[in-house]
Amino acid sequence: MYSPKSNAMTVERKKELDEAAIECIIDDSRSFGDFRRSGMQLFLSVATPGYKGPHRKTVSKNLEKLYYEHRDRLRRIFSTVNDIALTSDIWKNSRRTYFICLTAHYYNSSFQYISLVIGFRRLQGRKISTRLYEYIRYELEQLRIRSKIRSITTDNGSDIKAATSNTEFGIRISCLAHNLNLTVSNGLGLWKKLKDNEGAQPKVAAASTIAMDIISKDDDEASLIDEAEIGDDDSIDDQESSCSIEYVVDKSEPISLRHEEEPADSSGEDEDEQQQKRQAASGTDLDDDSEEREEMTILLSKPNRVVEKVFILLRQTRSLIKLIRKSNILDAYVRQEAKRKQIEHEMTVDNQKQQTTSSSTATTSTERKSKFTDLIIDLHIRWNSTYVMLDRFIVYREIVNVVTHNPTLVVGLDSTQREKLKKLSYSHTDWDCLLALKNVLFPFYRVTELLSARNYQTLEKQQEQKKTGLEQLFIDCNAESPAVTRINTGTEEEAMTVKEEIALLTTIVRRYNIIAATSVASESAFSIAGYVQRKQRASLAPTTLRQLMILRDYQKLLTEENEKNQ
Repeated sequence: MYSPKSNAMTVERKKELDEAAIECIIDDSRSFGDFRRSGMQLFLSVATPGYKGPHRKTVSKNLEKLYYEHRDRLRRIFSTVNDIALTSDIWKNSRRTYFICLTAHYYNSSFQYISLVIGFRRLQGRKISTRLYEYIRYELEQLRIRSKIRSITTDNGSDIKAATSNTEFGIRISCLAHNLNLTVSNGLGLWKKLKDNEGAQPKVAAASTIAMDIISKDDDEASLIDEAEIGDDDSIDDQESSCSIEYVVDKSEPISLRHEEEPADSSGEDEDEQQQKRQAASGTDLDDDSEEREEMTILLSKPNRVVEKVFILLRQTRSLIKLIRKSNILDAYVRQEAKRKQIEHEMTVDNQKQQTTSSSTATTSTERKSKFTDLIIDLHIRWNSTYVMLDRFIVYREIVNVVTHNPTLVVGLDSTQREKLKKLSYSHTDWDCLLALKNVLFPFYRVTELLSARNYQTLEKQQEQKKTGLEQLFIDCNAESPAVTRINTGTEEEAMTVKEEIALLTTIVRRYNIIAATSVASESAFSIAGYVQRKQRASLAPTTLRQLMILRDYQKLLTEENEKNQ
């Protein structure tokens, strides 16, 4: 007589576990075969004896089924919505393949702001603007929402702009965050040298002219890094990535923080050597003070020369950071010095906290500003990356001055590297300009962060919010924000409560408050897509990538439908 095994599992239970495993693969962007790996098999044998997890072919088959179920659910949900806003953007992955993302935004019956990815498809062939137009129209017709579209928010790319400038997809909104980034980049000449209106080349300081010799040799390589080196997956969990850099140090030759000829006991070093170190840390010699004052006077008298100075300093900074990152010896020295200064700073903060408790808030702020984080190079396509680069670089001021003014303190560098470092040295005026540039960029960094919030506010939360992004920008720039007039729907004797006014204005709110000021929703989808199609999954088919991206909202939409039916 047959007796079933003690660890036998029913068909219903196995189906339930398979569905949970597939949902885990979609939500966590795991490989289809993860549940059949040896380590996972060992865990499952202990956690759920008799269950081996879904095979990759089972995952692929069920993925397509879930995708079409999700599309049907989208049609049912959208059939009850009258006003929908879109955002769209184009992305190029590590394999140089272009994709378009389409997101929809609307208010549900409870006035919750809902954002969904409704389209993610590969672009092929030429005449991109025509293909973009046809694809957007196709997706809207498939979901039966073409007549419900009120606006579409995109960047200023020529193709996407040409495809959406007509009124077929509602009014076109130019992404505010992109516009801010373009305004700052073009206005300050962060990436492109501005023309001198006076017809003469601005006078540049001698030190900057020397630095340009080394910068111009590898300008293209120094000013930009391959997008793959930054890693799109860094921005999925936290917008402010540490951008850590892996490096290998040759252990056969220990890194010393002293000069080769300096004895282990530095207490006996002569006064000349101590003066040399102090001058290196300060960033300039005393004889250069008059030249710097003259340079500053010239800069303040001619705004165009300030922009020219900013352009040169940024190129110099990118070249120096690249040089530090390319040299194992130099990179290790900078890291070790930063670690030592961080420890000294933390000890100072602890001593201040022990002495007084009234200054605890101030010391916390100082500790945050003085934290040594890995140096990064900005990217033209990354919002606020120039501000982040300067914010981190300025903290390294003392270390940079020592390395560039007296590179002999770093043991192991050859003569060529030392000469390059000397040419990339900074004066007091240079540091003042970098600090001023950082302060100018900060308000735009702050407002972009506010505009790029991932969790969209509901109408009720927007009323409770103290400051909007634009209001905060006006405050940071010491400007008056435009006055806002409250709408009154009746006479003073028949004044209505806020809830009654909202009830009357529901149609207007649903029609216009859904319009997105930025295309951040599509940008965030691309960051996730970069992680989904990471190096270990580079062979992922475009169709599978589309299904995975759209199904990330599967549970959100399922929950909304269940609540609607209750």
